[in-house]
Amino acid sequence: MIRFFVGDVAPSVNHYWQQTVIRGHSARRISKAGLAFRESFLLHLLESLDLQRLIAHVPRLKSSTKRDERERAEADMRYLLRRDGLPHIEGPARLTLGIRGDLMADGSEPAIGSPKRPDLDNLPKAIQDCLQHFGLLDDDNQIDELIVRREPPDEKRTTVTLRGYGREGDRPDFGEPAGSGERKRREVKP
Repeated sequence: MIRFFVGDVAPSVNHYWQQTVIRGHSARRISKAGLAFRESFLLHLLESLDLQRLIAHVPRLKSSTKRDERERAEADMRYLLRRDGLPHIEGPARLTLGIRGDLMADGSEPAIGSPKRPDLDNLPKAIQDCLQHFGLLDDDNQIDELIVRREPPDEKRTTVTLRGYGREGDRPDFGEPAGSGERKRREVKP
């Protein structure tokens, strides 16, 4: 099991990606907000897993302005993480997120329906992308169970708990989905 805190709320899926046009072709890239979250995610991951010695390499990520330089710096970071024993989950996994949202200026929580209150279903994708990007998972499709909770907003942070099941057969039995059993059909008389 891997558990750590990210001192920020992930950008929603709407703000994590941006649509750009490159040489006349439409492309999807990670936005500046998404890249900033990735750096924050990495710093908190290193601190939580007691890998502070790797924090010295993070400024290289921040100073990389060109895409090629950034990709090389990120590849080097993934190598260092693997070398220094970053936990890696193979097979099916459960991801639990406890999201403590933004507070209003007066310290109160945004009202339901307020544009300041993010939809919970838009937030996990950025975290899943970071888990895959930094090598904790091979692919985010390994996640068989996803639990997202809104927690009291005493401070702005996200709690990430990732647990692997090991092999396919170790997965917990979630039971039959409601209504999936065989239904008896009524015969309709003409």
